[in-house]
Amino acid sequence: MSAFTPIILLLLVTTVAADTNPSLNAYFKMLKDLKDRPSASKGTKLLWDIVRAFRTYHCDVGSKECKAFREYLDEEDLQKQHINCEKTPGDKACVQAKKLLGSKKATSDREIRDDLIKDADKIFKKTTNSFMKLDTIRMGAIDVICDNEPGECNF
Repeated sequence: MSAFTPIILLLLVTTVAADTNPSLNAYFKMLKDLKDRPSASKGTKLLWDIVRAFRTYHCDVGSKECKAFREYLDEEDLQKQHINCEKTPGDKACVQAKKLLGSKKATSDREIRDDLIKDADKIFKKTTNSFMKLDTIRMGAIDVICDNEPGECNF
């Protein structure tokens, strides 16, 4: 059994991100790493739901960060649903991803996914306020997870 529980790993990512350049990319990577761990599935789903709620809000109010949230979550959806845009270029998720990328000429599945993340990172690098607020909410959610699933928080 690993010495680190999923929640400890999430806290470590938060600490690293807060001490360096805040990046949602690290947060999303950690969520992807955890989603295959059955013991963390409920907590991980809660954290993804929070990110999706942030996307909805930012898009509803016309925020510049709407596009970044959409790009991160579209890349996650491509991965979660095992969609390969080279094999199924007409898939709704692939069409949406290419539309978000605009004039960029990403052609391979890997290029499309990488470009979604790179573009979102550029947007969030310019506007870090939402990341910091999301991180505060995420830390509160982790507290809720630890209160309800203490086995995930052995620290």
